[in-house]
Amino acid sequence: MRRLQSLIDFIGKGNYTRDTITPPMWSVIKRLLLGLILITIASSVLLLSDLHHRKSSSEPTKKWRILLTLLVEAPPMEEAHQGMMEGLRQSGLVEGQDFEVVVRNAQGDMPTLNSILDTAAVEKTDMIFTITTPALQTAVNKIKNKPIVFSLAVNPSSWGGSKNDQDHTPNMTGVYVSSPFQKMIDVIRECFPKARRIGTLFSPGEANSVYVKDLFTTLVQKNGLELVVLPVNSSVEISEAAASLIGRGIDVFCQIGDNASSAGFPSIVLAARKSKIPLFCFSTFQARQGALISVSNDHFDSGREAALLAVRIMRGESPASIPLQPARTVTIAVNTKVAKENGYTLPDALVNSADEIIGEKVKERSLSKKWNIQLVEYSNILDVEDSEKGIRDGFKKAGLMEGRDYTLKVRNAQGDMVTLSTMIDSAVSEGADLLMTMSTPTLQAAIKRAGKRPIVFTLVASAVAAGAGKSNEDHLPNVTGVLTTSAYEELVAVIRESMPHAKRIGTLFVPSEINSVYNMEQTAKAASKSGMQLITVPANTSGDVSDASLSLMSQRIDAVCQIAGNLTAFAFPSLVQASQRSRLPIFAFQTNQAYEGASIVVARDYYDGGLDAAEIATRIMRGESPAKIPFQPLRTTRLLVNQKAAAQCGLKIPETILKRAEKIIGE
Repeated sequence: MRRLQSLIDFIGKGNYTRDTITPPMWSVIKRLLLGLILITIASSVLLLSDLHHRKSSSEPTKKWRILLTLLVEAPPMEEAHQGMMEGLRQSGLVEGQDFEVVVRNAQGDMPTLNSILDTAAVEKTDMIFTITTPALQTAVNKIKNKPIVFSLAVNPSSWGGSKNDQDHTPNMTGVYVSSPFQKMIDVIRECFPKARRIGTLFSPGEANSVYVKDLFTTLVQKNGLELVVLPVNSSVEISEAAASLIGRGIDVFCQIGDNASSAGFPSIVLAARKSKIPLFCFSTFQARQGALISVSNDHFDSGREAALLAVRIMRGESPASIPLQPARTVTIAVNTKVAKENGYTLPDALVNSADEIIGEKVKERSLSKKWNIQLVEYSNILDVEDSEKGIRDGFKKAGLMEGRDYTLKVRNAQGDMVTLSTMIDSAVSEGADLLMTMSTPTLQAAIKRAGKRPIVFTLVASAVAAGAGKSNEDHLPNVTGVLTTSAYEELVAVIRESMPHAKRIGTLFVPSEINSVYNMEQTAKAASKSGMQLITVPANTSGDVSDASLSLMSQRIDAVCQIAGNLTAFAFPSLVQASQRSRLPIFAFQTNQAYEGASIVVARDYYDGGLDAAEIATRIMRGESPAKIPFQPLRTTRLLVNQKAAAQCGLKIPETILKRAEKIIGE
């Protein structure tokens, strides 16, 4: 040790000439070098001997034999198959080395499908990968000791394969179809605003068809429309059934997905073409077959995502621990050839933003002038910033360039109503061609002071309550926009999931804010449905919020469920302080409140709202009248969790919520 210390002292002096290195020092250096060499050799031996184990922690421990089985052969199934293969390759696995895939197609014959899976149950197959609902159901019934991964099937909860995404048949996981019904309804309304009766065929013998039909019916009715349905038992009946359905006076034919209608889809195309009824569908392939527009899950991407789940199993996870997941990617295909043949005029923005155009792309209309756009904001919070960013990105997405096609001036009233009115007047006096507003007070001020100028709004819960019209379709001729109605039932469900015994939840509301009153009423209805009572305390000014918060905490509530509003958002820290002293968790609807102390937030995606508002503004700039553009609801939501805030009030957030949270703050 003394020699080693001498060496350290020597190195520390930094004087390393030949003369300064004495023979005893050389002896120490040589011994140390020898020691380092021996250590290096020993480490290399250990690393090599552990190579097999280290490799097995990230790669499959064997060559997996995967049986891919499907009921019918069709392009969507082939796309899912190709997506599955791509997913395996993306995971770094090599076909032939890490896995092999054996494909068996029942060619539409159920006895053959049963035979395929009977064989799979006893042969040397390590995993079953299914495509289509019948293939999955048959596999679950017959295969109990091997993992099953599925794609392109309806949610297993529809036929008893799961209670929810987390609680499912233990040897099964996968990606289920999540038909974009609301997006489809929005597209139909955008193309044919007067359509009221939508027709579809369904197959009573297919559980997936009945399930999808029921879901679609509920949502169509929720949107104030009517779904006319007609049963069909096999593909040979499709032609007659399609003609009969059209004879019932439908405005639009929108075919849901099932095996019978897929096989007979050309007959549906023929019937629609003869009667000039616009045909919509949920498969890109069917748009290529002759439907006008498809709004579809991306089948390739669904197969790819299912393959990523399969790889997790191959690397050691149990299927029971892997939640089912809905297909996420939605694509729109537009057949402009069909539109031209039938004389349909489709919105240019929809056509030009489609993921696939079958036929000729519509030439974008050039702007007749450089537009003076004035964006007026009421307050300066994160949600407003997200919306503004969405608007700017939305214009870029539409191919418009700031400075060349438009100027954008942003004004923010910092929560002051007097300033807000002055800003609207200033925007008008500066010759604004288009007003874009954020928040209900801003929209109300613009309606009163902007004359006949076009107004596009976002960050508004109810434009009808704000005085912009009688309904989403029947509104002031110069006003349209995006509704960011809060996710009332979704947040109440999260409260119930987090606090099963909660009975009383409380909120502050502002009687003078129309949006606040509207949000309070809707939240009360959602709470009542869930067996809870919403306790409300008014606050008229930001100065009232502190006392109102203390009053709310004294109401024997189990949690705070703070509705969205301008004043309450501005004074939210006062509510947080009061709730922390009372150790009561806050659930809220606005994104910024997750960062300011709410435990859980279920918020609309305000960035997406900005994108949609810019799309509507672009349509107006290209010649459409605001009067013909219905108010558009925004339904994309974000789930945010603040673990630190939850811990401060003793709230244990369920794993089910943590797993599906988009953002966890304070991990």
